[in-house]
Amino acid sequence: YKTFEWRVPEAIKRASPEIIAEFIKGFADSESDVDKGSRRIGLTSACKEGLEEIRLLLDKFGIRSSIQTRQATGSRKECYQLRIQDRNSVEKFAKSIGFVIKRKSEALLDCIRSYKMYVTPHAEAEKLQPKLLKLRKGGYSFAEISEKSGLSIGTVWKYCQEN
Repeated sequence: YKTFEWRVPEAIKRASPEIIAEFIKGFADSESDVDKGSRRIGLTSACKEGLEEIRLLLDKFGIRSSIQTRQATGSRKECYQLRIQDRNSVEKFAKSIGFVIKRKSEALLDCIRSYKMYVTPHAEAEKLQPKLLKLRKGGYSFAEISEKSGLSIGTVWKYCQEN
């Protein structure tokens, strides 16, 4: 790949879901990490446009993602990370795409198993809101609160917003 200029081939964009999944899997095996603490998958590249195209492919599987700008380690150049971090999307990634690399597959399964509640009903999350707000005001990050509470980062973020 041309590090700064690569794109998803047109043939892949028009391919069957199985072929698209295999393409993403190959890219993820090469260019991703699984952060068990934050319960997120990150695909990193110096080419934002290429990641935007991967993001559109993930949309076809109902996998939500966002792209963040980061400073490349040991460099002044920017790089980009496509993040998959809500529980539903992480689970869909595991089911529809996954990894070939064993350590990444195991990290992904550990990430999914780390959730203490399968579904957090609205009423239950509302009961936890004062505790979540207290932790946030105490300087904890969304990821740290997520780990302590067993809730997804998205749920923590939602209930840490004061109305």
